[in-house]
Amino acid sequence: MSPATVVRDLRPLLRKEVRGRLSLAAERLCAVVATPAPVGSDAWWDEVARLGTPLRVPGPGTTDLTLFLHRDAHATAVYVDVQPFADRSRLADGLMERVPGTDVWWAAFATGPEWVSGYGFLPLDEVPVAPGARNDAVTRAWWRDLLGRSVHDALNPSPSFRGLRGEARSVARGPRAPRPPALPDGAPRGVLERRAWQRPGTGGTYPVWTYVPPGAAHAPVGSPVAGRSELPLVVLHDGAVWAEQLDACALFDALVLRRSVTPFVAVLVGSPSRDERARDLPGSTAFFDDLADHLLPEVTRDLARRGVRATDDPALTVAAGQSFGGLAALQEVRHRPDRFGNALAQSGSLWWPDLDDESARDVAGWLRAAPPRTGRIVLQVGAHEGTITDANREVRDLLRGRREHVVLTEVDGGHDWAWWHAYLGSGLADVLGPPRGTGWAR
Repeated sequence: MSPATVVRDLRPLLRKEVRGRLSLAAERLCAVVATPAPVGSDAWWDEVARLGTPLRVPGPGTTDLTLFLHRDAHATAVYVDVQPFADRSRLADGLMERVPGTDVWWAAFATGPEWVSGYGFLPLDEVPVAPGARNDAVTRAWWRDLLGRSVHDALNPSPSFRGLRGEARSVARGPRAPRPPALPDGAPRGVLERRAWQRPGTGGTYPVWTYVPPGAAHAPVGSPVAGRSELPLVVLHDGAVWAEQLDACALFDALVLRRSVTPFVAVLVGSPSRDERARDLPGSTAFFDDLADHLLPEVTRDLARRGVRATDDPALTVAAGQSFGGLAALQEVRHRPDRFGNALAQSGSLWWPDLDDESARDVAGWLRAAPPRTGRIVLQVGAHEGTITDANREVRDLLRGRREHVVLTEVDGGHDWAWWHAYLGSGLADVLGPPRGTGWAR
C-alpha cells in the first residue's frame, strides 16, 4: 500500500471537525513509510529515522494525520503523553498499539494545521491505572512519578527538553504552527548569567538568571540598543526551564536582533522547590514584595555597574509566566503596580484558588472591584485547557469591560511548554511592541 493510497483511504476520516485519536488498521499507518523493508526491521526503522517523527499525512482541508512511532521490544505498554489528546483522566487515549510480532508501537491522531504539542513516551511494565480522581493529591503524585520516567522521541529531529516536572518533551506541530525564531548565523550574542538570590527573612536560595541583549553594555552605533537611555525589564517566572531547557538567551537574542521586539533586559526567577513555587506564585504578596523591593533593585544596581541601565519604571516593566507563573504575573501587576505595570500570562491559572468554584476566582474578583488601570495585559491560552481557557476568557472580558488594553490569543494546544516556547516571542511583541527609533514603542 503506497502513501498516496493511505491518504486516499483516510480522507473520509480526516474531516475538518475531527480532532483526536484515530483507530485504524496498523498496516494502513505503517504504509506511510514508503519502503519495501518489512515493518519493524532495521531497514524500516532507518527509513523512519530519515523521515523524522512524528510522521504527518496531509489530509483534506485543514485536518492532517499525525503518526507517533516508538521502538521498544520489551515494554508491556507504551503511553504517549501528547496534548490535548491524552490525559491522566483519559489514559486509554494515550496508549499506543503494537504491530504484532514487531517492536513497533504506534498511535495516530487527527490534528490541525496550527496545532503544537510537547510529547514524550512512557514505556511501562503494565497498563497504567490511575489511583483516583484526576486532581486527587495521590493521583497527581503518581502522575508526576510516571512523567519523570518518560523518554524523548529519539527519531524527532527537533530539539527536545525537560519540563518543570522533569518530563521528557519532544515537539510536534502542524504545518502552520509558529516556531521559536531562529538566531541568524554569526549573530552577536547577549549574555545570560546565573546568580543565587538569598531571599530576605526566609533562608531560601532562589536560582535567578539575568539576560542582557547583544551590545547593551557598550551600545555601539548601529546596534539594536544604541541611543537607549534605559531598557525595559521583563521578569519571567520558572526561570530554570527557560534558562536550562529552552535556551532563553537564544530566543531573546533572535527576537531582539530580528527587531521583533524592542531590546530588553530579563530576570528569570526560579524556585527552590516545587512546594515553594506553589506557595509563592499564586498569591504570596510577601514574595511579590521581595521581588519588587529586594531582587530587582539588586539586579539593576549590579547591571548599572556594568554599564547596563535596566528600567525601574513600572510602565516599562513586564511580569510574565506560565500556569501559576502566569497567575503570578497578574498578581504582581495587582499588588505592586508601582513596580509592575504590564503582564504576559501564558495558560495563567486564573481559576485560582478553587478549580471547581467559578465565583471564587481571585483575579476576576479583583477586576470586578478595583478601579481601571493603565498598562497592557497579554493573555495566551490553549483552546483545549477547559477551566483554564474559560477563566482566561472571563478575565479578557472583564478587562475589555474596564476599557483596559488586553490581547487574548487562543492556541491549538493544551497546557504545554512547547507552545509556550513558540508563542512567548509574539506575546512579548504584543506587550513590549516593536522597536521604533530610540524609545520604547507604546
